[in-house]
Amino acid sequence: MKKYLFIIALLLTSATFVGCGGDDPSTPNPVNPGGNNSGGDNPGGGNSGGSDTPGGGGSEEQKETKPTWTFDSVTKFEHTMSVWIMLSESTKNDMLAAFCDDECRGIGELISDNGINQLWCILVYGTGDETSKFTIKYWNDSASKTFTSTEEFTFTADGQYGTADKPKSFVR
Repeated sequence: MKKYLFIIALLLTSATFVGCGGDDPSTPNPVNPGGNNSGGDNPGGGNSGGSDTPGGGGSEEQKETKPTWTFDSVTKFEHTMSVWIMLSESTKNDMLAAFCDDECRGIGELISDNGINQLWCILVYGTGDETSKFTIKYWNDSASKTFTSTEEFTFTADGQYGTADKPKSFVR
């Protein structure tokens, strides 16, 4: 428990120095609404058979430019909540971020990696009276693609979406 408290304190401290902003408007964000995060799904590229790609075209033409998500409005928002996400097969070059519409509200930090699953934490910022739904975007560096979660969550001041012990799965 002390380890997680230390990590959260570290995230709070580093959040003011970490960026997260808009996507490059010229870069499409593929979404696989029928996909899942089961053991057979490989968001890291490899032999996915084109299941991550709408239309299933060739992989070379569908590579994207790495997004430049930035977040610089820490003083704009009074409240935070933590979001805990479990990914499989992510790498240190991958990125995870929380968005309210097209506005980035927090960048994920890779907390632990046991070689099979990776635990990510996002400190999400909000006003406390948010009514909009938030989504998670995942940049997979190996596949050169951005995936958007099909699951949404509502901002809750000082709340959590998932926990370190029971994180949410990224569903795309």
